[in-house]
Amino acid sequence: MRYIITTILIIITIPAFAQSNYVTSFNVGNLGIGGNFPLKNDYNFETSLSLLNIGFENRYSNFEIGFSPLMFFGWNNDQEVERGFEGASLLNFYAMWNVINYNSLGFSNFYLGPFASINYLFVDENIHWNRHIFTTGINLGFRGNFGRLKYNVISFEMGYRNINNSSKYHVGVKMDIIALILLIMLAESEID
Repeated sequence: MRYIITTILIIITIPAFAQSNYVTSFNVGNLGIGGNFPLKNDYNFETSLSLLNIGFENRYSNFEIGFSPLMFFGWNNDQEVERGFEGASLLNFYAMWNVINYNSLGFSNFYLGPFASINYLFVDENIHWNRHIFTTGINLGFRGNFGRLKYNVISFEMGYRNINNSSKYHVGVKMDIIALILLIMLAESEID
């Protein structure tokens, strides 16, 4: 528990000591869908919703760490009759290395690279201390670039996932909630 508290304190204090070599990335939240393979009647089709994602990226190394205070998960099995575990995770951290050197290549709106994330402290009617999700793989995304502020819009990820000690391969997409709402409104206006 003290390691979790120490990590949270380090992440919270980064902006206070950040110099011009750090960039803040954020978005209001993501709506995600994905699949976990092989299909073993558990954790197959996945939906997720995160609220307020905040990250800090070093401009020189392109290494980013971040967190989200709340993430909701839901899974279906392969018959889509029974629901899998549904709940919220209160400790959500990630680390990513952007291998695209956007300063020299001019790709400031795209990122690509390896990532790792951990989701822990799941709650529904009870607190589940033994449930966790660990994901690692490749992440590709698009974000708005506003100087020292980046707004994450959409990302695609694939790699390895461990859900409560069940190993899977994972493929997923996450989109910013506001961008998704604007896209739906634009599509509806085109239809009318």
